[in-house]
Amino acid sequence: MMNPIDLFSRLVPLYLIIILGFVAARYLKVDKEHIARLLIYFITPSVIFLGLVQGPDLSEALAIPLIFCGLGYLICLFHLRFARLIFSDQETRLLALGMSTGNTGYFGIPVTAMLLGTEAIASAVLCAIGQTLFENTLGYYTLARHNISPAQALRRALKLPGLHVFWICLVCGAFSLQWPPIFLEVTGLLKGAYAPLGMMIVGMGLAAVKLSDVNARLLLWSVLGKPLIWLIGVWLVLWFDSHFTSLISPLTAKVMLLQAVTPMAANTVAFASETGCAPGKAALIVMVSTLLGLVITPMMASVLV
Repeated sequence: MMNPIDLFSRLVPLYLIIILGFVAARYLKVDKEHIARLLIYFITPSVIFLGLVQGPDLSEALAIPLIFCGLGYLICLFHLRFARLIFSDQETRLLALGMSTGNTGYFGIPVTAMLLGTEAIASAVLCAIGQTLFENTLGYYTLARHNISPAQALRRALKLPGLHVFWICLVCGAFSLQWPPIFLEVTGLLKGAYAPLGMMIVGMGLAAVKLSDVNARLLLWSVLGKPLIWLIGVWLVLWFDSHFTSLISPLTAKVMLLQAVTPMAANTVAFASETGCAPGKAALIVMVSTLLGLVITPMMASVLV
C-alpha cells in the first residue's frame, strides 16, 4: 500500500499542468475550443484505439468498457430526470455529464500506474474507454441538446470519432485483423499529448470563469456526490460479479474501485466548450473536484487498494 503523502507528491505535476493551461489561456490567449477539438477528434480516439488493439482478449476488452459506460448511462439518466427539480437546464445537463464520468484517463491512468504497477494499466485504459464511450454518445448528446433539436444533437454525436474507433477495433479484433505498424506509431505519438492537454484544458477553462459561474449548491452536489455515487455503483457490480459471474479479476476490481474515486472528468470542460453549454461553470466544478481529488484520491486509494 502506498503512503497517501507519497501519492500526493506524485500528483503535483498534474496540477502544475493545470496552472500552465491557465497561463496559456489568460496571458497567451490560447483558444480552449481548439484544444478541445484536438482532444475530441484526434487524441482521445488514439487512446481508445491503442487500448483496444494492445489490450487484453476481446471478452475483457468488451466487458469492462461496457460496465463503465453502462454505469455512466444510468447516472446520467437519473440526473436528467431529477436534477432539473433543483437546478437550471444548463446546470442539469452539466451535472448529467459530469457526475456520470470521472477523470479516468488524464488522472486515473497515471495514478493507477503509481499505485498498482504497470500490469494494471491495461485495465485502467479499458475503464477510461468505457467512460469515453459514454461521453461520445449520451454525454455529448446531453450537452448539445441545450440549444439544438434532438435530431441535430444526435447527428453531432454520431460524428464523434471515438464511438466509431471503438466498434471498428472490436470488429477487427473479432476477425483477428492486423493493423499496419504506421497506425500504431502515429496513435502512439498522439497518445503522449493525452494527459498534458487534458489537464491543461481545465486551467484554460478556469481562465474564463466569472463570478456569476460560482454556484455553491452545484459545487457541493458535483464534488462530493460524484465519488460516492460511483463507489456505490462499482461496489454493486463487483458484488454481483463475485456472487454470480466471476469475470473480474482481483487486480481489475482494485482498478475499478480506484477509477470510481477519480475527480470529475476534464472532458466535461472540452464538451462544454465545444457545445457552448456553460463552459465557465464546467471548468469551475471540474477544477474544484480536481483540487479536492489531490487530497481525497490518495486517502481513499490507501483504503480501497
